[in-house]
Amino acid sequence: MINTQILEQLQKIIKSEEFINKPKMKKLLEYIITEFVEERGDQLKGYNIGIDVFDQGDNFDPDQNALVRINVGRLRRLLKLYYLEDGKNDPLKIEIPKGKYIPLVTVIEEQKEEEKTTIKTANIKLEDKACVTILPFKNLSNNTDLEYFCFGFSQELSIQLSKYDDIKIMGSTLPFDNINYDQKFIDNLKKQNVRFAIQGDMKVMGNQAKISIHMTDLSDNSHSWGEHYKFNLQDDDLFDIQENITAQIATHLGSETGHINEKRYKELIASKPTTYQEDQVLLMWYFYLSRFTNETHKQFLATLQASLKEDPDSAIINALLENIHGAIYLNALGTEHDKKECERLIEKAYILNPKSQIVQIMMAYKTFIFDEKERFFHIVNNSLKTATNTPLRLGILAQYLCLYGEWDKGIELFDRIYQNNIDFPVWLCGVKSLGHYRKLDYEKALIEANNYHVPSFFWGPFLRTICYAQLGKMKEAQQNLEELLKLRPDFAQNSGQIIRRFVKEEALAKHIMEGLEKAGFKNNK
Repeated sequence: MINTQILEQLQKIIKSEEFINKPKMKKLLEYIITEFVEERGDQLKGYNIGIDVFDQGDNFDPDQNALVRINVGRLRRLLKLYYLEDGKNDPLKIEIPKGKYIPLVTVIEEQKEEEKTTIKTANIKLEDKACVTILPFKNLSNNTDLEYFCFGFSQELSIQLSKYDDIKIMGSTLPFDNINYDQKFIDNLKKQNVRFAIQGDMKVMGNQAKISIHMTDLSDNSHSWGEHYKFNLQDDDLFDIQENITAQIATHLGSETGHINEKRYKELIASKPTTYQEDQVLLMWYFYLSRFTNETHKQFLATLQASLKEDPDSAIINALLENIHGAIYLNALGTEHDKKECERLIEKAYILNPKSQIVQIMMAYKTFIFDEKERFFHIVNNSLKTATNTPLRLGILAQYLCLYGEWDKGIELFDRIYQNNIDFPVWLCGVKSLGHYRKLDYEKALIEANNYHVPSFFWGPFLRTICYAQLGKMKEAQQNLEELLKLRPDFAQNSGQIIRRFVKEEALAKHIMEGLEKAGFKNNK
């Protein structure tokens, strides 16, 4: 349906006054849209366009010859002109982002002016994002040179926290001495919708320094979080200290399941809303993934379905529901209906908001399920350019990079998460276990497998079965095999299909089957 709409929009554009007498521009736009609709967007490169559209020879070099760049620039300007006049009321908007050849397609909803005002007012939420201010850190030492360090520390922490999607930073330009932290000051922050205030100070004794930091929840003036960090002024690089400590603080506070979101999540659950808005659904998804059970799965699926009825054009809700259908298809050998729903929902989400990182990650998930390898790597590489050190977002990308065989890149991402002291989702330990297993390091593989504790989920005993078997510990291997078959009775009939839906490397899939067989497993199919 969506591809049909794009092609209909294409025909309307090339028949417009802007394009009717410009055959080269029509041919160029038709080529770009056709490649995009046929899911060959990753082939939209200067070289291919030069040959296929402008009839250049095989020796065409787009870096030396600006033919394609110039004409795509003309096309970009013509599209802007079209949407200013003929296309201003069109349901779809096609753009060519600057510096790229892959089109951006946006759905435009028709609304009367008074309807827009009503909707805008209805969607204003008390706390769409957690609003945070970082107050200037105080230098409690006698060393006035450290004033600059303390000021820079506050600035660096603001920068680090601003990288997290769920947080809005309210800047503070006041020096510490000008702040009278009384009720009047707190009330002024509240008027700006600031929910959390972060303060800190620095103490020095000899060469040893200590930074103390705490966060106050202004809604009830409670002390929400605090920590101390020690370092050596003489031995350590102050710029490195500033960067490393602020990165740690930001991940503790700002990550998907960090202290700020955890408090917001508890409040959301306690309020027992009958309907959920997009940001609330996203918040629930974070904690659903970190605390997965069969019961939370059913509850979250019901929440998503109800939320989609309330807001059918939410890119985030469509993408998250795609994630659920994809997980059912992969983990539970779901039906073709689940697979089709996975595809339908994410393709719609991608048209609604292709720039959303959540949408991009879920599109990568869909391409993994559908074995669209080239598109998978294209989306993942683009998404990683803007990804922050958030455990769920990075972890999902790392997991599927590994399972697609890009172990070095995937493990590098896992290490990035660990190094920043982020709360690591336990279900990601499964891929780390397989990473060691494929290198025949069964001891390390078992350590990670033992960290995998997700109730009612068969992957933990599955991983422990193959690790114990390869280590020759048959009693433990057989105990875990029994638990695996109890949790997943159909595994004996569908083991190969279950494993290969996740593991794209045939050599690793066979290695896994070898471990199962050593434990006494027999494939009944």
